[in-house]
Amino acid sequence: MLDRIAKIVAVLFALYFTYFLKNSFLHYATEPKVIGGVALDRAVPQAMLWSPIYYPLLLAALFAYLTWPKRRSSGLVRRLFGGSFAVLRIESFSLFASILCTHFGEFYLSYPLLLKSEILPALVSSFIATAETTASMAVFLALPIFGSSVLLGCLIAMATHFAAKHLLQQRSHSSTPEGVRGPLNALQAMASWPWLSLVAGSIAAAIMLAGVKILSFWIFTYWTENFVKVALPCLTIGVVIGLISKRWAWCVVVSLPIGYYLSTTHDGPPGVLPSQSIDFPPVLFAALLGFALARKIAPRILAWAKAN
Repeated sequence: MLDRIAKIVAVLFALYFTYFLKNSFLHYATEPKVIGGVALDRAVPQAMLWSPIYYPLLLAALFAYLTWPKRRSSGLVRRLFGGSFAVLRIESFSLFASILCTHFGEFYLSYPLLLKSEILPALVSSFIATAETTASMAVFLALPIFGSSVLLGCLIAMATHFAAKHLLQQRSHSSTPEGVRGPLNALQAMASWPWLSLVAGSIAAAIMLAGVKILSFWIFTYWTENFVKVALPCLTIGVVIGLISKRWAWCVVVSLPIGYYLSTTHDGPPGVLPSQSIDFPPVLFAALLGFALARKIAPRILAWAKAN
C-alpha cells in the first residue's frame, strides 16, 4: 500500500512538472497549425511545434509509475538515493517526452508533403532536434531539477520508511496477547497515533505548498541555494534531535523559529506561510537528514558502547 502511495505521489509530480514545462518554456500549441507557406529554399513546409497536452502527460505519468523503486531493502540510505535518482529520471524523461511529442507533431504536419526518401531523414532530424533541445534545457534547469530530485525523492523515501516502520510497530503491538481489552484498549490505540507527527507534517506541507503556489517550480532553485547555506548547522541540529528523541516532528518544531529568523534577514512575500516558504523547507530538510543519520548510527553506537 505504501509503495502504491509513493508511486501515486511520483505520478502527480510528473504531471505537475510536465504541465509546468508546457506553460513556462515549451509554449507548444495543442492544436495542429501550419505557419507561413512553402519556403522556396526548403523542401518541407514550415510547421509549428505542437502536441496534444495529454500525450506527454500520459507518457510522463506512466514512466513515473513504472520507474519508482519498490521497497525491497530496509536500508534508509539506499531508499534515499533510490528515491532521488527516481525523481531525477522522471524529470529527465518528462522533459524529453514533452519535446519529442512536439517535434513529432511537426513531423505529422509535414508528412503528407514528404517524399518516401525524406521520411526517415525527417524522423532522424526530429530525434536529433529533441536531443539537442533536451540537453540545452537540462543545463538551463540543472539547479531546480537537481534540488527537486533530491528534496522530493528523499522526502517520499523517508515518509515511506517511517510510515512502514510505524505500521510494523503497531502490528507487533496489536498481536501481543498481553494487550489491554475494553475501553482502555481504545484509549491506548488513540494515544499511540502519531498526533505530533501528523500536525508537524501538515504544517510543513502547507508551507511548502504555499511556496510552490507563489514561485511554481522555481521555488526549488531558492531551496537548493538556501540548503547549501544552512546544511552544516541544521544537519548538526537534526543529529542532536535524532540522538535524544525518536520523533522526527521535533525537527519541524525546531526548524520553524530558525526559518522565521532567516526570513527576517531579507525581503520575502507577504503573509505567514509565504514568508516561511523560502527559508523553512531547506532548514527542515537538513534537519531531517541529520535526524535520519542519527537514527541510523545511534543503534550502532549503543551496541559498540555495550560491547566495550
